Amino acid sequence: MNGAFARQGELYIPAESTRGPWGENELGGGLITGLLAHEVESHVDGTLHPARLTLDMYRPVPRGPLRMTSRVVRDGRRIRVVDVSLVHDDREVSRASALLIRRTEEPPGEVARPPSNTVAGPSGIPTDHWPGRSPDGASIENRSLRPTGGAEPAARWTRLRAPVVDGVPLTPLVRAATAAEAASPVSNRSPVGLYFKNADTTLYMHRLPVGEWICLEVVARESAEGVAVGECALHDERGVFGRSLVACVATARNEMIGSRASESPAAAGGAP
Repeated sequence: MNGAFARQGELYIPAESTRGPWGENELGGGLITGLLAHEVESHVDGTLHPARLTLDMYRPVPRGPLRMTSRVVRDGRRIRVVDVSLVHDDREVSRASALLIRRTEEPPGEVARPPSNTVAGPSGIPTDHWPGRSPDGASIENRSLRPTGGAEPAARWTRLRAPVVDGVPLTPLVRAATAAEAASPVSNRSPVGLYFKNADTTLYMHRLPVGEWICLEVVARESAEGVAVGECALHDERGVFGRSLVACVATARNEMIGSRASESPAAAGGAP
């Protein structure tokens, strides 16, 4: 499968597989965050760890040519801060800020920590199906461990099935950023559908994920007056490696998208 975006000079051209659930001409949120993380990657060397990545998605991103620019805001002995801008037709549509921390030795002493849950792995769980669209044509594969809209907080395994950018191998950072955006649909879907759309995603990691699959397990979610905040623990098959937090706004869905949401848990995500 080809990448979600083809590189043509300074432009990134979205493929059909980037179409998201909120509109025929709007990109899925997970691939937007993955693309921004791809640009952040150019500022990461072997000694720097991407501890935080905040992504602001304050405008719909159309399926058209996109351009990215980035700059180092701060480059200190222990910390580097990077800003990235995503532009369509000379208008900024999304942006990212990354906090990179230089790795060092763990200090002495044992710090108390709350217990973390373990989750069953993705093996043997059927792939979520999006009606009217073959799973083989999707850039992202989802497997629901605990379905969204159920009686208990949801948990979903997800993985990228193709590169975000043609010809560029997937990295742990890009995989994590793409998965982190799904904290919105995983935490916000109700039995009657998905009516919240995230305006941001913040990914925190104390280590990089290992392997293809990442699980989002909802650990906190509240809403009031059309504003929702959700938090997911991020697991790989070795355990928890980070957190994803989202701020979301109540959003009406059009008839076509609403019918998809009522038929399929996979249709209710920011990622295709």
